[in-house]
Amino acid sequence: ASSKISVTTTSKLYNFSMTGQRQTSNYTTAHLADYDLMCATVDANAATKSFNFTHINAILRLSLTLPYGQHTVKEVKVTGPQSSFRESFTVNPALKSIAGMPTYNDCTLKFGSSDNGVTVTSENAILAFVMVSSNLIYKNNEITITVTCADGTFSTKITPSENFVMNPG
Repeated sequence: ASSKISVTTTSKLYNFSMTGQRQTSNYTTAHLADYDLMCATVDANAATKSFNFTHINAILRLSLTLPYGQHTVKEVKVTGPQSSFRESFTVNPALKSIAGMPTYNDCTLKFGSSDNGVTVTSENAILAFVMVSSNLIYKNNEITITVTCADGTFSTKITPSENFVMNPG
């Protein structure tokens, strides 16, 4: 309701970090709340008091099947070509801009509420949700997904045949 919306012209910078993401259990998105970054754009018409949200980040949904056996997953790491991921950045909502983006080639999601990880059931399937910066990965560049478990490390490579964009939203 427009009566619930207040207007301020204060301009602030907000700093966000993609490090420290932790999915506490398999098949859950509860951890995304801390990383679900939206930059609000405001219609200056005070009569309508309307606004829209623009997503800055993308969510990478990884549906993975591990080799036979019971595994305790500790982390999931996505690695791409150089500068394909951003570790942290600063957002200025008033200017609708993002700045100060150091770039890296990987993003890590810790699995479990502690460093002990999450034990995966006999189906060996995990569903991981990693918040990443929206960015382009060019054709024929490899993306490596590595799952570190208590009993070993498993990885697979994906090579996009077309330019792959991690779209915001």
